[in-house]
Amino acid sequence: MGVMIEETRLKGVIGEVSREELINLSIDLTPYVSSEEMEEINTANINNDELTDASDFVDMTKWLGR
Repeated sequence: MGVMIEETRLKGVIGEVSREELINLSIDLTPYVSSEEMEEINTANINNDELTDASDFVDMTKWLGR
């Protein structure tokens, strides 16, 4: 009393389930941020002039192999 399934279909199902589980894991590992914390983060980023100066940035595309 076995169930037969094509190998390609089985690989597709396994891939789909794996993607769903990875998404669920990502959601579970994302920390909760309250509205107050998010407002503080947004305000800090908007008022920080250092973040708008990209001259200190390093292009990492070669290092990453892209």
